[in-house]
Amino acid sequence: MIKKYVKKNIDNLLFNSRKIGLIVSTGRTGTKFINGLLAESDSVLSVHELNRRDQEFSFACHKNKISENQFIDYYRSSRRNLIIKNLNKLLIESNGNLILSTHELINNIKNLRVALIIRDPRDVIKSACNRSFTDKNGVIRKTYEMEKNWQFKAYEVDNFISKEQWMEMSMPVRFMWTWTYRNQYVLKLAEKSDDIEVFRFEDIFSDSNKMNELVKFISYKKVNLSNEQIDKRFSIKVNANKIEDFPSFENWDEKLKQELKKYCGDLMEKYNYR
Repeated sequence: MIKKYVKKNIDNLLFNSRKIGLIVSTGRTGTKFINGLLAESDSVLSVHELNRRDQEFSFACHKNKISENQFIDYYRSSRRNLIIKNLNKLLIESNGNLILSTHELINNIKNLRVALIIRDPRDVIKSACNRSFTDKNGVIRKTYEMEKNWQFKAYEVDNFISKEQWMEMSMPVRFMWTWTYRNQYVLKLAEKSDDIEVFRFEDIFSDSNKMNELVKFISYKKVNLSNEQIDKRFSIKVNANKIEDFPSFENWDEKLKQELKKYCGDLMEKYNYR
């Protein structure tokens, strides 16, 4: 009991007396690039998808299989040693696996800032469907065939989608539902919190000044990069190889385009994706 009490007080001191930044998205939004950009500053400890179990605990909490306190205990324990070893640095983490725990994190981590990066779903879907990896036999395979990062199933949280409907959905249509569900979740929180800001992928990756706005926000203005530094990073490829066989939007069939409108249309219009 005493040991648990001491650990809790140490965690409160570690996590509530320091500033932390978190970058979330649905994936395929350049967060790994931003992670590398922030890592250029000596005052920042910039990490990407820190713990492989983050998604498991985040999903469990979102589906009420574990309590908010259990999730926060996991989050703190999985980052405690890293913070202790880097007490003089600002921790900024890019981690889409935590997107559905934004509410719990904002509620329990006193000085936390969250940046949501939103990207045109047509490009997210194309990128996700073309993403590839090399298996143990050296064969290049599509990542989405493994559903590695998209295991959160609509019928578990959406009363309007049955398990049968979900199982019949093609992978691109599942991505559409996921894109809207995850983004809307954070956007609703952002309406009530000054600690959450939304950035469009298209803006920050076409304008160095916009990228700097994101950097300054998430680093509490501790990092101020020159346009030259940002432009230099733009030329570096950071993500996995692709199998370029999933078509661009203009080559989608009419049925798939209608599915996009059904699942993503309202949010696309709000963020000027036309």
